[in-house]
Amino acid sequence: MICTVKYFGMIAEKLNIDSEEIVIDSNTEDLFDLDLFFKKRHFSLLEMTFKTAVNGVLTNKIELNQLAEVKEIAILPPFAGG
Repeated sequence: MICTVKYFGMIAEKLNIDSEEIVIDSNTEDLFDLDLFFKKRHFSLLEMTFKTAVNGVLTNKIELNQLAEVKEIAILPPFAGG
């Protein structure tokens, strides 16, 4: 299944990319740890802190039963509210 990954803020600047399409399926390694998955994909992320969101919901994993529903993953830099 093809999924769109969107990178935001300083992460997009560091990687010099704001989005890409990736293929994910039940054989994709590290779906249970999205931080690890993206750090292996983009070594520049090893030195960065970020959050992941799947279909607009903050989470760090994709369960196998959710794979068919995954359309978008967002990689978000740290943010502060107030």
